[in-house]
Amino acid sequence: GLAAPARAVTSTMTEPTSRHERFATLPGSLAPLGYRNFALFIGGFFVTNVGRWIELTGAVWLAYELTGSPLLLGLVGLARAVPTILLSPIAGVIADRVDQRRMVQATQGIALLLSLSMGLLIASGRAELWHLYLQVTLQAAVTAFDAAVRQALFPRLAPRELLTEAVTLNATAARSAKLIGPTIGGLSIAAFGESAPFLLDAVSFVPLLFAVAAIR
Repeated sequence: GLAAPARAVTSTMTEPTSRHERFATLPGSLAPLGYRNFALFIGGFFVTNVGRWIELTGAVWLAYELTGSPLLLGLVGLARAVPTILLSPIAGVIADRVDQRRMVQATQGIALLLSLSMGLLIASGRAELWHLYLQVTLQAAVTAFDAAVRQALFPRLAPRELLTEAVTLNATAARSAKLIGPTIGGLSIAAFGESAPFLLDAVSFVPLLFAVAAIR
């Protein structure tokens, strides 16, 4: 009577591994990129992370343009840090208990709307300092949940034996975005004005939305 349930448990435990679809055999630390789901995810993650740093560059620039005050500029960092510190533990618990693909889509969609709204507000010439603080605070709150659910999701997108390489690629994508994003942010402000970083960030959420939708 106990044998059948034991076999059922074994089958359930091994099922996720069988879903990993390899479309290319890549060497060494690049091996996880040969798996369809992981490649989709990491590509979308990189683009949206670049967008976040583009927007942060725009937020810092806009705060100084509006106030000329180093103190008020520093409050942008505080508005970003407080929601992250307060919400990250809660976000981690929630991320383990929900449909993670849908949660990523929800956080990315909300973040897109926040960036788009701020970009259009700046373009209209009606942006004020409190708008910026509110936008940064709300984005940080959304990012706390987004980061938690992405960290819970991505290790499941490649075989367990490649988890170390997957973590390394994820960290490399994050660090590369941190280098590239501010450069693009500064150039976009110079070329198109202060609304550009926010509008670019809004666009950057689209690839990860599609990537998560395409993950099997």
